[in-house]
Amino acid sequence: MKKGKNLFIGIFYGFLIFASIFIVSMYDNAKSNPDSSTVREIEYRYSNELEWLTIDLINAVDSTYTPFTFPNEIISDTAKEELLRKAEMNMKEMRTRFYNDSGFVIKVTNTATGESISNNLDLIHDNDNKADYAFYAKVRYDERGFSTSKGNITDGLFKHDYLLELLNIYYGDLSDEALEILNEVVVNEPKNIEIEYIIPNGVEEYGYLSRYINSWDRYTPFSIWALLISTALLAVIIFAYPIKYVEYVNPFNIVKHWKAEFNIVVLGIGITFMTMLCATITGNTINGRLPQILYGYGLSANEVAAMANVFVWFITLLTISSAIFLVKYIFANGFRRYIKEDTLLGTFSGYLKEQLNSTFKVDLSESLTIKIIKFVIINFICMLVITSFWFFGYMLAIIYSLFLFTYIKNQLKKIQKDYNQLLYATRELGKGNFDEEIKSDLGIFNTLKEEFNNIKNGFEKAVKEETKSQNMKTELISNVSHDLKTPLTCIKNYIVLLQDDNLSEEDRKDYVDNLNKYANRLNTLIEDLFEVSKANSGNIKIDPVNLNIVALLEQAYAENEEFLQAKDLTVVKKVDKEEIFLYLDGDKTYRIFENLFTNIGKYAMPHSRVYLNISEESEKVVIELKNISEVQMNFTTDEITERFVRGDKSRHESGSGLGLAIAKSFTEVQGGQFGIDIDCDLFKVKIEFPKKDVEDSEN
Repeated sequence: MKKGKNLFIGIFYGFLIFASIFIVSMYDNAKSNPDSSTVREIEYRYSNELEWLTIDLINAVDSTYTPFTFPNEIISDTAKEELLRKAEMNMKEMRTRFYNDSGFVIKVTNTATGESISNNLDLIHDNDNKADYAFYAKVRYDERGFSTSKGNITDGLFKHDYLLELLNIYYGDLSDEALEILNEVVVNEPKNIEIEYIIPNGVEEYGYLSRYINSWDRYTPFSIWALLISTALLAVIIFAYPIKYVEYVNPFNIVKHWKAEFNIVVLGIGITFMTMLCATITGNTINGRLPQILYGYGLSANEVAAMANVFVWFITLLTISSAIFLVKYIFANGFRRYIKEDTLLGTFSGYLKEQLNSTFKVDLSESLTIKIIKFVIINFICMLVITSFWFFGYMLAIIYSLFLFTYIKNQLKKIQKDYNQLLYATRELGKGNFDEEIKSDLGIFNTLKEEFNNIKNGFEKAVKEETKSQNMKTELISNVSHDLKTPLTCIKNYIVLLQDDNLSEEDRKDYVDNLNKYANRLNTLIEDLFEVSKANSGNIKIDPVNLNIVALLEQAYAENEEFLQAKDLTVVKKVDKEEIFLYLDGDKTYRIFENLFTNIGKYAMPHSRVYLNISEESEKVVIELKNISEVQMNFTTDEITERFVRGDKSRHESGSGLGLAIAKSFTEVQGGQFGIDIDCDLFKVKIEFPKKDVEDSEN
């Protein structure tokens, strides 16, 4: 998980840095001459202003020139003076705008007199290729007033459109009277005039007209294409990588926890703002405006501008990446789930539905009065709201009724479904199928569901206990019949043999000894059976005393030492203290240890070690015996402590098969715990007795 996440972080942020640097490195290639659309835009936007400038320049080099004549019989002298005054104001304004543009070259010559006006001629040279200029327009009027044009404005600079503007200024609009005057105006074409307007390439000045040629928005297409290509590549990276890694990388991990409405606002504003900022700073860097501003503040212009551009592109692409991830996140998790869980509307709807369901949730075991009152109040409030809309209330009442009908219908369907599920589970339980369990929400039947599961578990446990009890009874009868039959058969056979009158005295003595041995075995078997039965039924008398458990173990070991040595078993003891006193029944506790040593002597592997550990803890004493089994232990820890179960199922060994069962019963009847652990051939018995004194026991 961590490796996949770190790999994506490296790929993603590495691409953002590379893309940002690469785009900035392409700025020089993005610089280009103005295209034809830019020139046409200049002609369209600045045509009237250039005409006013042209009139002003012609008047400056030819004092005899009057651009037009108004017939006296149509327009009054006052009107003419007013129009000329307005024209002079326009020409003065254009003279200020264009003359002060340090990137705009003007050259006007009276070819008859040689008088000339120009500015910024240092920006151009006579040997320049006119086609390489950002903008070039040249118009020549001969002695008859005919014009010839070269460059970007082929229709000439003097198109008489200013007349319409003059009349519009005076009359306010082109009324019928204005159109009538316009038709009578006599236009005087300039003569012997040559005009050149030039904007060179590479101008980094920002005057009235040159700023448009070198405006930052001319490079917006470059920014848009760079954004589109980078966005496409980012989409490939984000969509191709598994969502389980991508969603835990910031900022995606932050975005996925925001609600959809917040994401729409933040990412929408962020992408819009960053895109505009990116296009603006890119254009102003390419046209040289940003470096010029930075240079004015004494900064290392090109380096700081490049760093600022890389940073802006990085943040812009990072913001766009968040929106791309959000699309992937919605597809990966499902649109419906996203609307339900990740929108404010969905969350509020879920909350409203939860509150509504909670209000109308019915528990049949409780009083329904409060629920009914709530329902009536809510319905009353809804009806009041509906009636306040007068005529529209009829439509709202219909909608409300349909909603109420649908809601009640769905609730009744759910109740019916829950009832059928509970009924089916009950029938299965009646058939004895205990595997049928109700896990889903049953609404108003949830209380019954809990009771049903309790009844099912109780029945299942009772059936298992009964089955186990029946199996144990069957096994008990089988084992008892076998273990009783064997000594009884032997006793019967020896009695028959003893009835032989010809039997020698030596044989008779042997038969009597064997008869006594089998009688004792039968007696031991019956006594053990009674002891286990009394212990399990609780009908056993315990006479506890304070006894040294260590000494008792030593005594039990000493009396069984010869039996253990017959198999060459070495007992390794580990005792915390020489004296550990417990309040226990001495006889019953001794029988526990005796049975354990007997069991070890019968089933432990010859020539092996037996480990005996006695440890005292704060609230209990723990006794452990461990040995290696001689035979394979193909039984469970529960089976070995059952009645009449032996370590060798072939029953070759003598004994009742009750040794461990008696040890366990005597331990538990005294408040202790008896446990067996089997690990391959390792057989381990663990006994825990709680530490208590006489007063605790009596209480």
